[in-house]
Amino acid sequence: MGFKGKSLGKPESMTPISSRPPDAIRPFLMGLVVTVLGLLGSAWLAQQQSEVAEQVEKARFLRATNSLTEALESRLEAYMEIAFGLRGLFVVNPSLGRRDFDQALARLEITGRYPEIKNVAFTRHVTAHEKDAFERQVRQDTSVHPLGYPKFAVYPPGDRSEYFVADYIWPIRGNEGIQGLDISAQPANLASMQYSMRTGKPVASGPFNLLQEKDHRTGFVIRVPVFSAPRDPGSGQAVSTNFLGSVAITLRVFDLLAQLNREGKQTGLLFTLTDQGSSIVDFAQTTRLPLYESTPSSLTQGISYSREVDMYGRRWKLDFVADSTFSSDSERRAPGLIGAGSAVISLLLGLLVTLLAKGQSSARARALASDEARQEIEERWKFAIEGSGDGLWDWDVPKEKVFFSLRWKEMLGFADAEIADDFKEWHDRVHPDDLAATMVRVQAHLRGSTPLYISEQRMRCKDGSWKWVLARGKVMSRAATGQPLRMIGTHTDVSDRRSHAQALELSLKDKEALLKEVHHRVKNNLQVVTSLLRMEGRRSTLTEIKDVLGDMQGRIRSMALLHGLLYQSGTYAAVNLGDYVKELAGQAFSSQVRNNGSVQLKFDIASVQVDMDQAMHCGLLVNELVSNCLKHGFPDGHTGVVTVRVQPAPDGKLWQLRVTDTGVGPPPDFREKFSDSLGLQLITDLADQLEGALEMTSFPARGLEVTVTFKIKEAAIAAQTQ
Repeated sequence: MGFKGKSLGKPESMTPISSRPPDAIRPFLMGLVVTVLGLLGSAWLAQQQSEVAEQVEKARFLRATNSLTEALESRLEAYMEIAFGLRGLFVVNPSLGRRDFDQALARLEITGRYPEIKNVAFTRHVTAHEKDAFERQVRQDTSVHPLGYPKFAVYPPGDRSEYFVADYIWPIRGNEGIQGLDISAQPANLASMQYSMRTGKPVASGPFNLLQEKDHRTGFVIRVPVFSAPRDPGSGQAVSTNFLGSVAITLRVFDLLAQLNREGKQTGLLFTLTDQGSSIVDFAQTTRLPLYESTPSSLTQGISYSREVDMYGRRWKLDFVADSTFSSDSERRAPGLIGAGSAVISLLLGLLVTLLAKGQSSARARALASDEARQEIEERWKFAIEGSGDGLWDWDVPKEKVFFSLRWKEMLGFADAEIADDFKEWHDRVHPDDLAATMVRVQAHLRGSTPLYISEQRMRCKDGSWKWVLARGKVMSRAATGQPLRMIGTHTDVSDRRSHAQALELSLKDKEALLKEVHHRVKNNLQVVTSLLRMEGRRSTLTEIKDVLGDMQGRIRSMALLHGLLYQSGTYAAVNLGDYVKELAGQAFSSQVRNNGSVQLKFDIASVQVDMDQAMHCGLLVNELVSNCLKHGFPDGHTGVVTVRVQPAPDGKLWQLRVTDTGVGPPPDFREKFSDSLGLQLITDLADQLEGALEMTSFPARGLEVTVTFKIKEAAIAAQTQ
């Protein structure tokens, strides 16, 4: 019947799996392996993105906490500047009247600028035998109130060896109950007063309840001591120092934090502010007292952070938590989207690998004879897996034919059949301004000078726009002569990254311009203050006041000069100390010398970069030392030289600032005679702030040499190497 003599074998579809060739199973296994690895990688990538998002959110939270802390510190520094300004009035005029005190504060416009200040007071030191006369004097004082203060009395009553009485109060309205208060009744306030009187340093008190407030009564005082220095009628020199009292600024903590909130410094933050006690060894108080608390029930959730700050002798602790998220909705969704997208890509990649593997098996089944052809297919397959997210290109160098992947074409807005597979197509699409540099890199890699070809260039899209791409490639095969035969590479779209980099650069330039304007305005404001002091000096008929105002002009002029140099140079991390000292010394010399060239100013200046703080301290030192040389070293037309030196110390690690004069020299007992002078105290304090060693060497009848040896801070050293 036609089948005779023939055997019917099993149909092919019925062949057991165990007897199928291994090549039939391999594509599915490879696709499965790639899919599983891709899914694991997707999970890892989503986890990494989630951790990055958390780190970014925490960094923003920490930036917000630092901003609030810096604003709080800046606010307290502003109060301290007010206190130091008032202290200057008492130093110039120890008998400053109540009316002058009120007028000085009215000019500062404190009510509008610092609503958190409850009052500004001058707390006077009164001994037991001065008490009765002091009370009579205040009752009869009609400089502000026409009826005086007939009911004034020191309270609480009781006999004590000394009293610290709130004498001048501004504003008096709302603070009537404070006038006459002996702060001995407030232990925290008394402790800060005693420390300030003993050391001469500004200090903040511990928290206490404000008598004039009904709720949110917690307050504290920042205090600056005031000393007078009586002078010998014969010599005009200071003979002793008396403690007059202190300038005290009383602040309500609730109003202080409310002001920071109005300035937007508390956005997204909840926190508690706690006084941890004194940071000064002399104080024994370690009790932790709350100063401020935001919604206590919410302080157990969100990101948290704690830090301590030293506020003029008090240790304050701030405990922060996030009141709201510091990341956007898109940032919170990003890990999930990235994980899901990566998973989909992994599945597609697994399918692609399966199809490629099957294609490879089919190609082998069609008997691709050559091992070289088989190796080429495997390399292309591997490269497709590694660069499937980018645009691929495969360049046959001798024939100048280039294979472009579909993704490469889509990146430039083209369909698959719209671009020819030749080198000229790529060459003509590179931006003319980038073409020369790109070709230099291509040729260098073709010669073997570089291990990889890497270049960023602009490529022209279908719509005529330009797109930045990162090109990477490698020569895969060469002829026996070394001639390149085949080069494979990828194109990655980096336009967004370039746009972000340009935006960051523009933002940086804006901030530099703002900082430059700040220095310019500070310089102008300091010059206005100098002009006001000069006008006051011309109006005064007292030589002592003229001298004090002249000294203040020189100190302020040194600060204004520093800000002017920063404005002119455009660099803010460091200052050229040599240029600054030279110009400052010249100004101080020209403003005081009056002997028509009989005194000369010389310099021995080396160039060194220091930070702004060190420059300020050195500038004030030079101003004081040069002024003292001209005032005391060359009387009655005496001739000589004042030399200012800035040079490395002999050990090469430290620097020395030295001012020498060849004048008449100080008297033999000048150290004892001038130990309490304001000028010498300022010189000593400035040397301490530089963390330097002060050395004064006198040469009888031949002048005085003052040397300060100090170390350049690391920030300034780093600026010199940039």
